[in-house]
Amino acid sequence: MTVQARGLEGARNAGIHELQHLIGKREKHPPGGSPRDFTDRGYSDEEAFDHYWRLVGEVVGRNAQYRLHLNDHDRNLWPPQATERIPRNRQINFFDDDWQ
Repeated sequence: MTVQARGLEGARNAGIHELQHLIGKREKHPPGGSPRDFTDRGYSDEEAFDHYWRLVGEVVGRNAQYRLHLNDHDRNLWPPQATERIPRNRQINFFDDDWQ
């Protein structure tokens, strides 16, 4: 995996996010994506970005980035679901036909 970023901190954030995507793919978890996945389906740019932001794989990737900056105590205190920025009932799972 190659990561291009500005500075070490940017590389750490992008790296952990993309590494989480690789782990999710290997473990057959719901994928991330891009806004284009939605504009190709006829959504407006604004709707596409909102849907992209809510993809399970993207929520997990951003959560991994967030948790990277927690200290050990807080990381152990708060389970991953508790630090997700998008509630589970608002996340979009490409594996689930009901999201459309």
